[in-house]
Amino acid sequence: MAAPANAAPADATSVKATSAKAAGCSNRPIKAKESVNIRKKPTATATAVGLFPKGANGCYDSGMDGQKYNLCGKKSTVWSYITYKGMKGWVAEACVKFV
Repeated sequence: MAAPANAAPADATSVKATSAKAAGCSNRPIKAKESVNIRKKPTATATAVGLFPKGANGCYDSGMDGQKYNLCGKKSTVWSYITYKGMKGWVAEACVKFV
């Protein structure tokens, strides 16, 4: 059965909100492009609290400039604060993508 002609199309905002809720995120869902360490601080030398494995889904909480890095094929200073399986910490933003 076809949708009624007057039905409103889903907009991108509601699709993102639905994706975030489905992933259990209060903000935006992300996916690891490459395996990357989750760190206590936004530096490549900070203590790792866990691993965000390639292809895994997590939640983006915030971002900031931190230590310069050359990871996942990019040079940058942008770090993302994420939640993955209860672990919270910083990952190089070059290693994740928003979904």
